[in-house]
Amino acid sequence: MQEMSGSLNWALALEGTENYLLVPNRWVERNCSPDYPDLAADQILEMIRESNRAYGIPPCGIAVGTALHEPGQGFADLEKLADDRMYVCKMQMKATGYSD
Repeated sequence: MQEMSGSLNWALALEGTENYLLVPNRWVERNCSPDYPDLAADQILEMIRESNRAYGIPPCGIAVGTALHEPGQGFADLEKLADDRMYVCKMQMKATGYSD
């Protein structure tokens, strides 16, 4: 993730099997299109796939949920939105039998 973000200041919180990547909203607003979270998630997943191939790790399913902070939105609401989107992704993966 550091490779993807370059010199960007960000925080990564590891919490059990769910992880959070927090990027300063000001940076996103100045430098990115509204689809940045989804593009960043795609890049992270591709880096995981490449690492798995390089180290011979079997493919696995990884669900990702993204959200951009809106003015007046609390962290709990932002976290819930990303979490809800992650579970939608997970359900779609189970329904299609997709694993990566």
